[in-house]
Amino acid sequence: MKSIRIAPRIASFLVVVALASCAQPMTKKLFYQAHRPQALLPTEKEEKANSVGQLSEIVSYQKTIDTIARAKTDSTAAKNEGLKTFTLQGVTVTAERPRVKISTLRQGKVNLTFLVNIPKAFMDDRYQVVVTPTVTSGDTIFQLAPVVLKGKEFKKVQDQELKNFAAFEKSLIDSSRYDSVFFDMKKYKVAVKHIQDDYFYEYKSQLKRLLNYEAWRRKMEERYFQYNAKVKGSYDEHYHKKALEMLRNSYQVNLAGKDSTGIRGRFNSTYTPQREEKYLARKDRNIDLNNIPVGFRNIYKRGLTVDSLENKSLSERDSLEISQHTYDFRAIARNEDRIKNYDAYQRHIVNFPKIDSAHLDETITPNKTFAYLYSQDIDVTPQIQKKIQLFIETRVVATDKSTWAQRGVDTLSYVISGINDLVDPTLIERWSDSEEAAKEYQEGLDRMAARDYRAALEIFRKYPDYNAAVAFAAMGDDERALIVLSQLNPTGKVEYLKALCYARQKNVEEAREALRRAVKQENFLVFKAETESNFADILADEAFHKELLDNGEELDE
Repeated sequence: MKSIRIAPRIASFLVVVALASCAQPMTKKLFYQAHRPQALLPTEKEEKANSVGQLSEIVSYQKTIDTIARAKTDSTAAKNEGLKTFTLQGVTVTAERPRVKISTLRQGKVNLTFLVNIPKAFMDDRYQVVVTPTVTSGDTIFQLAPVVLKGKEFKKVQDQELKNFAAFEKSLIDSSRYDSVFFDMKKYKVAVKHIQDDYFYEYKSQLKRLLNYEAWRRKMEERYFQYNAKVKGSYDEHYHKKALEMLRNSYQVNLAGKDSTGIRGRFNSTYTPQREEKYLARKDRNIDLNNIPVGFRNIYKRGLTVDSLENKSLSERDSLEISQHTYDFRAIARNEDRIKNYDAYQRHIVNFPKIDSAHLDETITPNKTFAYLYSQDIDVTPQIQKKIQLFIETRVVATDKSTWAQRGVDTLSYVISGINDLVDPTLIERWSDSEEAAKEYQEGLDRMAARDYRAALEIFRKYPDYNAAVAFAAMGDDERALIVLSQLNPTGKVEYLKALCYARQKNVEEAREALRRAVKQENFLVFKAETESNFADILADEAFHKELLDNGEELDE
């Protein structure tokens, strides 16, 4: 407990020492240099095109890892190997060409790939650098998992703080454990002994009074018994003396030939049992309130005896009641204060909380530029529009708690190129004479716009036209899409969709021919083809790619 209490003080002391030792905030140097962390599209072509990249829509699940290692020596990629080399302040980074790589697919995702570049001025053992990509599209804004870089000294301080906080958390006691942790057995035993002493000494005192009372009573009763017997004996002695005198007189009268009945009658009328009882009662001595000492009167009134004396003892209920008041309530108050103010204690102990959701968590190599190819799949919801913008927020914190931050300086733009771009909304005009059909067809178009291809397909099954073929292709059913397309006029979009289906079926020659026919009819489709990962292998043929470009024109945004 003691070590936990002093942990925040130690942390504060270390910060004070750090500040005192450097005299200036550790992040001061960042305010006096022109470099900053950047997010870059990983090709020179896209950088020249106003940092606008294009992404093909991923129509099913994809899981790729696009992390690049920071090499210590230069490496040169062979021509046409699909790799590009970036040299950043002496550090050579080999990055993947910016095209979407599809492995296993899932509907409704796009991949954002960009290069995070952090200048060497930010690579300090005392720093933590957090670069957080933020994605915006229309009114939608959300953050991707950050890139976190930690210096050795910073990590050492952070780990110690987390260790201190873990000890703090371990010291917190759940209320279910109060009996085993905070119950003060010594206090309980003392409290129980005090009450037991009270009960015992009360009994002992009452016993002593009763024994003293009985001793006194026995003594007095013996005295009174002797006195009463003496009185009775004196009365009887007198009575029988008078009786003998009466008998003598009676016998003398009888000897004289006279009647002695009167003598006997007078005696019997004088010494009656009532007279004896009255006399003895007047002389009788007994214990009563008039002759009992004050200290014994209550005992006499209640008729108490040693046998009737009852002692008191602690019951289970008494023990339980006592136990409720024999905890370490100071410790409980401290524990409950920590639980109540958990967040504040965490803030006091942990100045540098760990970022658990990092996309990358790596140790800083001092004075070396850092580069990382960040790749992340995101769900394309109806709220996300065709254009996605991305910027990064950078926050640097040093072990002395000084900071440096910058937000949204570089903005990258991505255009989502989805299969629903191929939808032809003008086909609804064919159903202008049927209000119900037009309404249902419009619902299918809305579902396609929202990328709810399954629902759209259920509607377009009734209308087997070009848009139905797009819905089949969106669901990955290339065979049925080609069946529908084969029955349509070979427009540029029809041929492009055929090329896409053939490419996904690995029918390269048919795909090349269909793509060639599509571009000849609608030359902007060459630029859309460049955004489609399924055409990546086909467009890797530079001669064929150049042939298409010769028929193309710049994409009009």
